[in-house]
Amino acid sequence: QELEPAVEVTPLLQPPHEPTVHGQHPVLLRPGVAEQDVLLVVVAQHVGGNVVGHGGEQGVALLRREVAATHDVDLPAGQFALSIDGPDMLLHLLPVLGSHIQIETVDGHFFSVLTWLSGHPLGQVSQPLSIDDRIATFFRFGKALATLHVISDQWSKPGNFARPAWDIDGLTGPDPYWGKYWENPALSARERQLILSAREKARNALVCHKDQLDFGLVHADLVRENVLIDGKQIRFIDFDDCGTGFRLFDIATALLKNMREPDYEELEASFLKGYRSVRPLGTALLPLFFVLRSFTYLGWIIPRMTESGAAMRNERNIGTSLHLAEKFVDGT
Repeated sequence: QELEPAVEVTPLLQPPHEPTVHGQHPVLLRPGVAEQDVLLVVVAQHVGGNVVGHGGEQGVALLRREVAATHDVDLPAGQFALSIDGPDMLLHLLPVLGSHIQIETVDGHFFSVLTWLSGHPLGQVSQPLSIDDRIATFFRFGKALATLHVISDQWSKPGNFARPAWDIDGLTGPDPYWGKYWENPALSARERQLILSAREKARNALVCHKDQLDFGLVHADLVRENVLIDGKQIRFIDFDDCGTGFRLFDIATALLKNMREPDYEELEASFLKGYRSVRPLGTALLPLFFVLRSFTYLGWIIPRMTESGAAMRNERNIGTSLHLAEKFVDGT
């Protein structure tokens, strides 16, 4: 649906250029901002008076407090340098991509324009890694994630801080955060039972060991596309799913999609060494979190099954989940 601008905007990209946000939304930009200075536009739907994930005026106030609280935090994801030029300006994410973020309100929709952050993605899903100095890169990757965890532990959260909970219930409860993965329609009855058995075993283990597990703010989506390499610098983008959770969940997310690499064991070892160069990390329960991370993708895709490529992605994710679940349940 084409939106009538409520503020003065001009198109940033026109066909045959590819739209920047999964092809779902128009890309709009204030005049005077060069195309090469902009990486993407983030869109949050305005539904029933609420910004998705945040409620009404209280939600707007919370977002403003989050912006203020993170303004001077030195994250490996860029810093805020906000330009607020009107009462309708607000931020709906934790720190994400660049140094300059603006929110435009267009016909009840919020558009945030973020300036360019240098670097190229670590890789693409289902494609072999093609990076130089692979082992050293994964060392720096692990070190950057540990640094993010240290900084987030030192950060003073604003009042009424609310983000997704990747906790025991968020991963193994009756209504997990990314959906009831055992109800994925492509699962057979036998496969569904295997996943339920693994879920129960994982939940029992988490309940038993929760006091020994590191828990705090997590990025929760450090897949290859959200990790930028700029020389020897590692930067993270897309904090949309950031919330509270187990730190091993972040580790599992970062490593899971790399398991098919021929040198995966070396990559994992280097990543963990980099992480431990900053802060301690116990990995006895890492296999459990690989299982649960893989399960989340089966739930996430359920409402997206009609999208292009979803069936192939779902088949690939189910294969990974069943392989990991069998090993976990059998204790191998």
